[in-house]
Amino acid sequence: MFSSTVGTPIDDGNALREFDAVVKAAGLPKQRFHDLRQAAITLLGAQGVPLKVIADIVGHPIRLTQNVYQHVFQLAKREAADKMNELSIEATGGEEKSGLATAFATVGQAGPVN
Repeated sequence: MFSSTVGTPIDDGNALREFDAVVKAAGLPKQRFHDLRQAAITLLGAQGVPLKVIADIVGHPIRLTQNVYQHVFQLAKREAADKMNELSIEATGGEEKSGLATAFATVGQAGPVN
């Protein structure tokens, strides 16, 4: 995926040393290179990129991405349900119902999202 200035593969050790130097120069705590992948998946999910697209980008089966990053997609479900509640409030002339969409969408195997 990465190549040197002459087109040869970058040595793993050199890439990690460069990464560590960038992290240190930025004043960040020590990171694993793999954390970049996890951060990218989390950020894409938080921005509402469809799960299928994220799974394709990272080369995961969709179920793996969904299971490993469930916390990100639970938040997206919560936001979508909140938007449905807002629409139902508008449709009923401003009368708030019980938050049914949010309650229904955020109760899963792990329980409600707080």
